[in-house]
Amino acid sequence: MVSAKEPTIAMFSGLSIIFVHFLCLATCLTALPGQLRKEEKLWPENFTRILDRLLDGYDNRLRPGFGGPVTEVKTDIYVTSFGPVSDVEMEYTMDVFFRQTWVDKRLKYDGPIEILRLNNLMVNKVWTPDTFFRNGKKSVSHNMTAPNKLFRIMRNGTILYTMRLTISAECPMRLVDFPMDGHACPLKFGSYAYPKSEMIYTWTKGPKYSVEVPEESSSLVQYDLLGHTASTDTIKSITGAGEEALLYGHRKGLPPSSPSSNGAGVLLWTGTGAVQMQHASFPAAQPGPACPPAAGVTRDIEGRGTRERVRERGKREKERGKRERKREREKREEERKERGKRERERERERKEREGEEKGKGKRKEKERGKKEKERKRGERGGKEREKRKRER
Repeated sequence: MVSAKEPTIAMFSGLSIIFVHFLCLATCLTALPGQLRKEEKLWPENFTRILDRLLDGYDNRLRPGFGGPVTEVKTDIYVTSFGPVSDVEMEYTMDVFFRQTWVDKRLKYDGPIEILRLNNLMVNKVWTPDTFFRNGKKSVSHNMTAPNKLFRIMRNGTILYTMRLTISAECPMRLVDFPMDGHACPLKFGSYAYPKSEMIYTWTKGPKYSVEVPEESSSLVQYDLLGHTASTDTIKSITGAGEEALLYGHRKGLPPSSPSSNGAGVLLWTGTGAVQMQHASFPAAQPGPACPPAAGVTRDIEGRGTRERVRERGKREKERGKRERKREREKREEERKERGKRERERERERKEREGEEKGKGKRKEKERGKKEKERKRGERGGKEREKRKRER
């Protein structure tokens, strides 16, 4: 006799088997995308298709979020070298890695890789900020052995664009108290065409950590970098208000031969960053009048006529350069004349040799003609003598 509980137990066992089978199937389906991603990593054609889809219909003439929210460009600077600072030309030079980061939702993608590391050829195919240096005299983007540019696209559409630049910027200086004077040397950068309502500049790591200056880049002949700060500003023009980043260098001069000073230095700011510099190897002076200058050291306390001396020094350097260039031109002219003289001499000798050879040829030809005439004359004389003999 069959118990009534047996169908229930059989049904429960069947449901358990179906449930376990369903769990196994779900586990397999869950693991399948990861397996596909691992397989996709083996095929670069997948990334080519991703790039083709990203650029399909992409218009690099329009900024991200055109007609909508403001485009935020985050910047930070890594200073690889600083200097020189020229009091005569009133400018300074620095070599930096200039990084910019922004979000372009048009470049979001789904794929097995988190970051697309691309070469500089991609830069011309997508929108990039039109950043320029407002007070720059000369900015060089390095291209050896290839353009020194780094370009990355993250899966969420974040773009990282890094360039290596050498920047020479003007630094207005009032040299009334030279060499004990102080200056503020700015580096200003921002968007060339977009106003503040369309593009803003911020610091990637905040005002405190967005300017990096390693120790090996912080020493000059007369200065040491002590620290940095950061800030931004808004400028107004006839085309509208725009964001700009600032780099100020506050510089205070010292007599290079003075054994004592009281904290003279240079402070550099960048768009939101400042780097402070100080004369190196000069201990700070103790307060009080009992600090006489060393023997042979003179100080221009009032600083009168310093600007004129600097200008005169610049004029003397220019005059010396002119004289050197003039001597170089005269030297090249003398060398050119000497080369022409030697060439004319060689040409005259060549013509003389050719004339001598022609004269020798003519003399030989005359001698041959003379001998030929004598031979013919002798033949005629012989024939006449033979004829007279026969007549006798």
